[in-house]
Amino acid sequence: ASPCIRRASLVLALKALSPRTVGACAGCCALVVLLCQSPVAGAAQTELRSVANQLNNQPVQRVSASRQSYRAILDAYLDMTQPPVPITRDFDVTSIYPGGPNWEKFAQWAGANQVMAKALEDSRSALSFGLPYGVEGVDKKYVDAGLVARAGAGGDLRNVDFPYFKAVYTVAAFGVADMYRLAEEGQYAEAFRLAASLDRFLRTMCDRLMLEEKTRFMTLLSDVLSVQRDAMYTYRQKIPTSVLTEFAKEELPFLRPDRKRLEMPEGERIISEALLAAVFDDRGQADPEKFAEVFGQLQSAG
Repeated sequence: ASPCIRRASLVLALKALSPRTVGACAGCCALVVLLCQSPVAGAAQTELRSVANQLNNQPVQRVSASRQSYRAILDAYLDMTQPPVPITRDFDVTSIYPGGPNWEKFAQWAGANQVMAKALEDSRSALSFGLPYGVEGVDKKYVDAGLVARAGAGGDLRNVDFPYFKAVYTVAAFGVADMYRLAEEGQYAEAFRLAASLDRFLRTMCDRLMLEEKTRFMTLLSDVLSVQRDAMYTYRQKIPTSVLTEFAKEELPFLRPDRKRLEMPEGERIISEALLAAVFDDRGQADPEKFAEVFGQLQSAG
């Protein structure tokens, strides 16, 4: 495995992920990210469809529907009541803990939304989130709610947007709140079963195809693991040894990134190839204007 993959493996195994580590991994993709930021706009619908098809034909996306989790998770999300505070894609899950700000409200919210606990439990065996890139083939209820990964938004291949992030951060906030709620009630086995289900879900999110998805979800999983570590310490005199043993031996190993389970982001490569193809005509000749726009920015970026 490359140094970048080995670093990611160590991060997840030892819970030592940091923005600096993510930045090092991100550096491996600098060229394709620059290409994705190059000003080639107005891609034809056929090009957009081709890019989406390539993204959705990657192995992690071709998992059978029965081993994908996005339908169960997003259906549960749509059924949930509003959280005590607005949860955005930058929400800090470590701010939820007994005695913390809005704790009683978070505990009540988690208790009232067990539909998500069931969705996480039902998704334990999922191998992939599986939400398609683009909106073609995505259920209208998800599209209307903004639960999509837009590739080529507005007809521009540079525009890749992930409004579904909000749902994933809400799931993480629920998992943290419900784990602590159960622990406060002395239901330690149930608390760590839920914690493990959340970990499994977030681990599959780290296998998404785009760099921003991977870095965000690695960091989110890292934050959730830090919360669980704190919970183990807080209730260390009360949690049965058998609960911690099962969590350590049966659950945490699932997070291990094997050689084929944590790969470099392929999404930027696919989009970058499409952008490069857009600057050449059918004879392989560069379009002077488009070529200058793309490679001029690359040159100025150093």
